Amino acid sequence: MGRTGLAHMFEHEAFKGTDTIGTKDYAKEKAALEKVEAAYAAYLHERDKPVGRDEQKLKELEQAWQAAIKEAQQYVIPNQFSEIVERNGGEDVNASTSDDHTEYHYSFALNRLELWAYLEASRFTHPVFREFYKERNVVTEERRMRTDSIPSAA
Repeated sequence: MGRTGLAHMFEHEAFKGTDTIGTKDYAKEKAALEKVEAAYAAYLHERDKPVGRDEQKLKELEQAWQAAIKEAQQYVIPNQFSEIVERNGGEDVNASTSDDHTEYHYSFALNRLELWAYLEASRFTHPVFREFYKERNVVTEERRMRTDSIPSAA
């Protein structure tokens, strides 16, 4: 508790794209992502009841949440941000987060400066947190492997 990993989450999400990169139809995807969040909120509401939780209802709400995730997934173009970089000669697309900073890096030829500025401005001003729960699981697992399982790292 108290260690949320928000910077690490944003590191992962920053490669998922924007309202114009990584989507087949953002208007439909946006509506589908809103359904994901509504379904998750309903699931959490039932799951976190201190008294009177209905296990059958909880199971149904979790299934509805997973179905909403699957529906939203149909609009995703996986890895499109990185593919745009690589298609334009970019190399070494990666990022990392440490205790006090997050860095994003890749190499572009100088004649790709305008594209670089567009991509970076877009992903930090119009990010879309697609595949959020999938990435949350990845970040949680990375923390478990790199920090929680090492006694000196806590």
